Amino acid sequence: MNLHHVMHQWFLHDLFSTARGRAYVLSQAAEAESGGEQKIFDVLLEHVDDPELSRMVRKHREDEVRHAQMYTACAERQNATLPTIPADLRVIDAVDEHIGRVRGGVRFFDEKVHDARYVMEGYLFLQVLEERAVQQFTVLADAMRPYDSVTADVIVDIEADERRHLRYCYAISKRYAPNDIVLADTLAKFRRAEAEAYKEHTRKSLAFLLDQKFLSSRARVLFWKGVGTAASFSDLPWTDAGRPTRAIHARAA
Repeated sequence: MNLHHVMHQWFLHDLFSTARGRAYVLSQAAEAESGGEQKIFDVLLEHVDDPELSRMVRKHREDEVRHAQMYTACAERQNATLPTIPADLRVIDAVDEHIGRVRGGVRFFDEKVHDARYVMEGYLFLQVLEERAVQQFTVLADAMRPYDSVTADVIVDIEADERRHLRYCYAISKRYAPNDIVLADTLAKFRRAEAEAYKEHTRKSLAFLLDQKFLSSRARVLFWKGVGTAASFSDLPWTDAGRPTRAIHARAA
């Protein structure tokens, strides 16, 4: 576990010690599951021509809808009032913006040509999102458990689904890739773009949470402001799967 992951774990423990902090993270998770990803699924279902792969896409979509409902119920149980969340804190939009830069300036949700390459890139887009989510689940559940064990158990349940979703990503992106070289090169670029987006999103989210006084004491706010300044100069927060020294693409199970 690198320094970024350690600091993330410490910050979550501070954030989850307040009902507002727990509600914020859970509400953001619900929005991510129910927002942009659903647009991807709708388009992909129009173009996936294999019945078994189509079944995977439908199951993936149904799972994400159910996860959004689970997260929303957990957020509401915190009984906390949240401020208006700025639109630029939607993580999927941040990832789309950065991936758009490596796609020639065309953001994924603005794409008009929905061909086989689009299907491949759509599931690589989902893959980098799932890789980040899977890496965070254990940290999220562990940080949540001292304050809300029911929600911690929900997060653990969702993690099992997300690991299965990664297998869908491997199978569908490989099926629609023109060749393995293009697949590996595109995935490597998307993983870097996701890491860049995640670093930027983390900086913005931290500034918002500290400004809105989500933490329990002024001392904690001052401490994390210092950490945030230092983190802006740190290396990219790669996922374990995306780190360049690792294999570019896992084989579909």
